Amino acid sequence: MLCKAPFLGLTIDPSGAIVLCCATKDRDYLKTNINDVESLNDFFLGSEYQHVRDTMIKDGIHGLQQCKGCWKATEGYAAEIDNYNSKTPSEPLTIKYLEVTTSNVCNQTCVMCSSYFSSKWRKLEAQFNRHAFPSFYLNDSAVDKILEVLPTLEYLQIKGGEPFADKNNLKILKTLSQVNPTCEVIITSNFQTLSREWLDVLKMLPNIRAYASIDGVYRVYDWIRGGNFEETTSNMELFYNETGKKLVVNPCISVYNLLHFHEIKNYFKDKDYVENVINNNIVEYPEYLSPSLLPSSAISKATFIQKTSIPEFKTTYEVDDNLTKIRSWYSSESEKDPEEIVELRKQFRAHTEQMNKVRGFNIFDLEPELMPIFK
Repeated sequence: MLCKAPFLGLTIDPSGAIVLCCATKDRDYLKTNINDVESLNDFFLGSEYQHVRDTMIKDGIHGLQQCKGCWKATEGYAAEIDNYNSKTPSEPLTIKYLEVTTSNVCNQTCVMCSSYFSSKWRKLEAQFNRHAFPSFYLNDSAVDKILEVLPTLEYLQIKGGEPFADKNNLKILKTLSQVNPTCEVIITSNFQTLSREWLDVLKMLPNIRAYASIDGVYRVYDWIRGGNFEETTSNMELFYNETGKKLVVNPCISVYNLLHFHEIKNYFKDKDYVENVINNNIVEYPEYLSPSLLPSSAISKATFIQKTSIPEFKTTYEVDDNLTKIRSWYSSESEKDPEEIVELRKQFRAHTEQMNKVRGFNIFDLEPELMPIFK
């Protein structure tokens, strides 16, 4: 299977590394940082990246070990590859798609995250016996290289960290509104904060599309993400009222919320500010927080509940109302050795107990179904 990602553009991760895409498991494959190149266009058309395109043409995604995370796409799981393949490369090649994370600055400590993607995790890593990554920021020179390619972009995707917490993103989008205002902008945010300055810029982008990272409702959300559910939903509604654009709720499905995923859809099904709830973002790392640790009966239960209890959203986008992606992913990815499962569940328990201390309340009180599985 061919993936169009290397024919469309580039992805820049929080450290400034240029990577194949956000789904790759190997962030060092290209061994290039944005600070190492004179321009993004030069790298995009250079020999290193052309080798990736040649390999993709010859062997498809199976020609690159770095694309192993998307090999499952051939087995029915709609991975990130679908997002890229919906777009058409230009001829001759130019950068049409840019995904950028300008820093790891973040205001939440999501249970499945780390200090690589969230600066707020730095103070917690020692409690989990993990290495603390430094705070990453793109410098002015790196940001200037991004500004240079804005006029020809058709798609710009901004991730984090937390996009609304980094002034560099504000600078990028202000410039985009001046040089290429019709560019499609996709921004993924936790919506914990949303300032007037940000709203004024977002209103200048007619083709902006916002994804809200919501992994539960009420106290489950607070525990998983370390934020405040009421503040988050208030900012989501504010975004809609100011821009006129409905949001897509984009949960990160983990062992913690799979059995309660229907509650997210039920909460947002009648909210005017939400267009859809999708369910194709699944935790695979760390493995001890992956839904693959759940028994197949739990997967079946989650599927049944969603199929029978949730009305479809009235939207132009297809609704995943029966968790078919998760079921196909589970059947193809959860063939683990029983001893490995025991060890991963042990790690899950240790991680969860420590996070209970950090949060100050217990996830097992909110999701008691997990207790007998991981006791």
